Amino acid sequence: MVSPRVRRESVHPRLKSGAFGRPLNFTVRLLVTRRCPMSKHLLLLWTAFFACSAVPQEQGRRASDLVGTWVGRWDNKWCVQFTVTADSDFRNATVLYEFEENIGKPLHSLRRVGPIDGTRLQIQDPLIEIFLSATPDQAVAFGHFSTPRSAVLVRESTRRCAATGGHGSDGA
Repeated sequence: MVSPRVRRESVHPRLKSGAFGRPLNFTVRLLVTRRCPMSKHLLLLWTAFFACSAVPQEQGRRASDLVGTWVGRWDNKWCVQFTVTADSDFRNATVLYEFEENIGKPLHSLRRVGPIDGTRLQIQDPLIEIFLSATPDQAVAFGHFSTPRSAVLVRESTRRCAATGGHGSDGA
């Protein structure tokens, strides 16, 4: 007897004599998942990998190049500033992390300590990574917040964010 669901013209496995049970179903089905664009976090990590994370040593970039004041904007909007000092062997850094919570308002600040791994600095609470770029005096920061953020940083001799109430001296 043929199952009513199986059309008579179709080919389907039959049990051999003396066999019992049901044949295995090897039908391949596409799993339906929620369609969404590439997450911002994944995009940031992808960008970091190709843009900044692998700065060759032959270009002269060293862990000591992370030391200084770095200024930028999270997502080209909120002012952010990192003042980095390092221990004598450049394995750990102390970072004064200053950021704008509300545009045009005074900066909030946190002091954090984190490891230096080659040309990458990482601080915790919140998790932020700073990568030196191949261009001198430039770096990229990635903030792993509930909404991931990125900032292109420029080394500055003065603290630009604090100079104008949270906005850089370029007015951007």
